[in-house]
Amino acid sequence: MDEADIREAARRLARAWRDGATIPRLPEPYRPRSTSDAYAIELALLAELGETLAGWKVSLAQDHGLMAGLLVGSRVHPAGATLDVGGFSMRGVEIEIGFRFDRAFPPRDAAYARAEIEAGVTAFVGVEIVDTRFASYNDTPPLERMADFLANGAYVVGPERADWRNFDLTQLENYVAFDGLDQARRVGGHPSRDP
Repeated sequence: MDEADIREAARRLARAWRDGATIPRLPEPYRPRSTSDAYAIELALLAELGETLAGWKVSLAQDHGLMAGLLVGSRVHPAGATLDVGGFSMRGVEIEIGFRFDRAFPPRDAAYARAEIEAGVTAFVGVEIVDTRFASYNDTPPLERMADFLANGAYVVGPERADWRNFDLTQLENYVAFDGLDQARRVGGHPSRDP
């Protein structure tokens, strides 16, 4: 994609976010063809909305490899925050393990050992509000969902867990409750296994 197409894709998504509207898909000339295209659209969308980058959500997709979605500064909230659900089209909820990097991990030839990474991050409970500007999440290809912040509508940062290294991160019990009533309870982890 060229720069003009990237900017136009971002403008169309930004208009939908501002209006609270959904769109069927991006028109053919503005659809990302690679993760690089999708990431460029995300960055342009962030600028178009006048937002700041607060972090990333990442996923491994079989056909596309590493996919990164931007977390928008104004949509990251502390635990206990009250969110107006009127602007969300999906209102999906995902319970997550978030990591804050407490030091830089610059590129280097040798891979970082797990112990090095563990020593340089803080883990916390997170809740993602899944949302998209596309009318159908399931009918929208992954690269277009990535261009739309990888379907991130908001993120709630929960409490830090100093004891996180003691848990099997692939088999954590998690639950969602509303007004004190369980809505879902599962044991599992990240789809790509150990984060």
